[in-house]
Amino acid sequence: MPELPDLAVISENLHRKFANKRVLSFNIYKQSKLNTSASDFKNNIEGQLLKSITRSGKELRLMFSNNHSLGIHLMLKGEIHLLSEPNIKHKIFDLVFDSTDETSLFGGNEGFSIVDTMGQARPILNPATSDIPDALDNSFSSDYLMKILKMSKGKNIKKILRDQSVVRGIGNAYIDEILWSAGISPLSDGDKIPFKYIEILINSTKKTLSEAIVEIQKINPNIISGEERSFLKIHNPNKSLSPNGVAIEVIEIDKKKTYFTNEQILFK
Repeated sequence: MPELPDLAVISENLHRKFANKRVLSFNIYKQSKLNTSASDFKNNIEGQLLKSITRSGKELRLMFSNNHSLGIHLMLKGEIHLLSEPNIKHKIFDLVFDSTDETSLFGGNEGFSIVDTMGQARPILNPATSDIPDALDNSFSSDYLMKILKMSKGKNIKKILRDQSVVRGIGNAYIDEILWSAGISPLSDGDKIPFKYIEILINSTKKTLSEAIVEIQKINPNIISGEERSFLKIHNPNKSLSPNGVAIEVIEIDKKKTYFTNEQILFK
């Protein structure tokens, strides 16, 4: 599943290709995950200019000239494929745009498909604005997180940070990177973490995610789907040592592989 840094770069690339183009058709192939009727999607999207593609949490957000919007949640296995690719299978929906003669990053493609072998990816017409902070929002602050942790007695810090009702956008891999950067063991109880380390955790979150966006832009600047994780320092099966030369341990927490080192403090 692509996390916040991947989606940030993907949204920029899709925006650069398709912004200010008119939607010729919105074709739906799997209707079970729709939040309204297929006709509502088509009536509100077809014929409109696409004004922008951005990221919000783990979703892509498309805004159209009539002020309607489309959210795209790729879920676990969802992918984006350009319509120029042959033999696209497992389509959920696709967007077809009026073609232009503009030279672009991706050539002469006229749209993209969302595909998912598990059938879980979904479009969302006019998704609601969330009150839950995005991991890069200023509202995701040490004061906010301290209140959450105080109400999470005995609850594992990694499980708390994975909860999209606490903070949006980060998942398993980047939580490991963030906790290592903050020097906090993923086995820590959230309510036992001192405020000093909560402040460090917030700063590490912003720094780790922002630096990851830059790394992805360097390594895979044209990415429109999937994940780029080759640069990760800790959550990386190809690495056995942290940047400080300490052995990386791998365990399961809440059925998720968790990478950490004994450099990280355990708060219990």
